[in-house]
Amino acid sequence: MVNEMEPLIQEIIAMDKEARQKVAELEAQKCTDKKEMDEQKTAMEIAAQKAAEQRLADLKKQYDQDMAAMNKEMEKRYEASVKKLRDHFASNKEQWLQELVQRCIH
Repeated sequence: MVNEMEPLIQEIIAMDKEARQKVAELEAQKCTDKKEMDEQKTAMEIAAQKAAEQRLADLKKQYDQDMAAMNKEMEKRYEASVKKLRDHFASNKEQWLQELVQRCIH
């Protein structure tokens, strides 16, 4: 009876060995896939970080340009206001001085 079971046992052992090899191959593939996924994740994180930094740099550059333009415009307005006040003072200076003198005298 043992001799009759020997081929069956050998077949079961061969199937077990084959199954173990297949499991080992699948585990190795799983490790390889996980490593690749981790590398891709890291690469994607780095790319996203670089994109965010570039976007921030672009926004800062745009902000700086906008601020420079705004400052230039404000300076123009300031200079125009100063000129207008100086012109107004220059045109009314004599009249205002006479009025002050008259008020002080009377």
